[in-house]
Amino acid sequence: MSKLKIFVSSNQKEFKSERLSIKRFIENTPIYNNLFEVFIFENTAAEGRSPDEIYLKEVEESDIFIGLIGENYGKIHRNGLSASEEEFDTFLKSSKRKNTFVYILENINPDENTKKFMKKIHTITYDSFNHENLLIKIQRSLEKFLYGKGILQSKDFDERFVLESSYEDVDEEKVKYFLEISDSTTKVGEIDKDIKNTLMNRLNVLNNNFNLNNTGILFFSKQVEKFLPQNEIRMVKFRGTERVNIIDKKFINTTVYEALKEIELFFNRNTSVRSEINGFKREDIEEYPYEAIREAVVNAIAHRDYNIKCSPISFLIFSDRIEITSPGGLTPPLTLDELGKKIVHRNNNICKLLEKTSYMEIIGSGIPRMREKMKEFNLPEVEFIENNGFFEVIFRNSKKIDVDELKLNHRQSEVLKLLKTKKEINLNQYMKLFSISKTTASRDLKELNNLKYINKIFINKKQIKYTLNPKILI
Repeated sequence: MSKLKIFVSSNQKEFKSERLSIKRFIENTPIYNNLFEVFIFENTAAEGRSPDEIYLKEVEESDIFIGLIGENYGKIHRNGLSASEEEFDTFLKSSKRKNTFVYILENINPDENTKKFMKKIHTITYDSFNHENLLIKIQRSLEKFLYGKGILQSKDFDERFVLESSYEDVDEEKVKYFLEISDSTTKVGEIDKDIKNTLMNRLNVLNNNFNLNNTGILFFSKQVEKFLPQNEIRMVKFRGTERVNIIDKKFINTTVYEALKEIELFFNRNTSVRSEINGFKREDIEEYPYEAIREAVVNAIAHRDYNIKCSPISFLIFSDRIEITSPGGLTPPLTLDELGKKIVHRNNNICKLLEKTSYMEIIGSGIPRMREKMKEFNLPEVEFIENNGFFEVIFRNSKKIDVDELKLNHRQSEVLKLLKTKKEINLNQYMKLFSISKTTASRDLKELNNLKYINKIFINKKQIKYTLNPKILI
């Protein structure tokens, strides 16, 4: 089967980075790379033909048209049209016009020619986009196209079999481990003889051609990233409360149980444990209840939208909170108000395998358990946020920042403490306070401002004062 051609049309200057991102996204996504080739004019070598002749020929030969519309109409040719509008018109005359996917940039002030062009676009199906969600929207359009052509199976993600996979991709040790920790009645001594049958008939992750489905890939594959690059989880520890100064990070793409182990290790080395003496016993108390954190991680893995191929799960640790974000909003008809009252699964097969272990019990009682554990630790209520196609869980610890943990010099540490009561300071006062040069004082204050521990406020062109960032608790 020859590859299907995608033509990307837009004002080249206005959408230079987006055009390259679309091409790279499709070329770097395994299933898309096998099915599509992308044409963007700037990657075309000189052929002795006029630009108009080249791009219109490519439009006529393309199977899919992706158009981006922004504020600028572009250079007008002799026929009174820009290249983008001429490309659009040419594709609409073809028999493939239903494969036209146009995206209009949000919150723009288009020029007059663009406004006229947009009236023409309104006669077909189009969508809006911003710079964060463009690839997600294009991906959904391509998925719809592939389902319509019968190229992709119409089953849910976790039920689809990966035709490029084989039994050679199965890690039998991972299957044995799963059977040992699950409620399986298979005896340990029988496992070696029973793996294929177990995967095929009991776990329903292997078909008669020995292809794994996506659930099988997530639980038992030797190399998950080979088939599911979107399965990535990004763990980052930041100093302070902003996404500025990274202390530790780790990106992983592995099976479900390996991921849970990796996240627990990352959590343990990046959160604190305090000791309290009760009677004659010392008790170690974690900064957060890991049982609640693990529940949120399991939910993120089990319920994320794996059809979104360009966004990983993120596990972010700040000095005052942990944020866990997964692609895909709540599964309809579930709403934020119904969390903890109703259970709706996006990926039923994934949840069924988790149900065979202790993790499914956590999923079933997840939200109430999280709330209960945070209450036991005298921590704030868990926050749940649904925003622009992502679901976020936030655990706050109300911890005050210890300036000694910030690895600042002694002057910077002292001025942060001072600003809590003094409220503001200027450069001259800082120089006098520590008997230092203007260069040293400027460097200290600039570092604190860059780290967002203090705010820089201009009184006038010559006078500047510095105040403590109200988001920093000391």
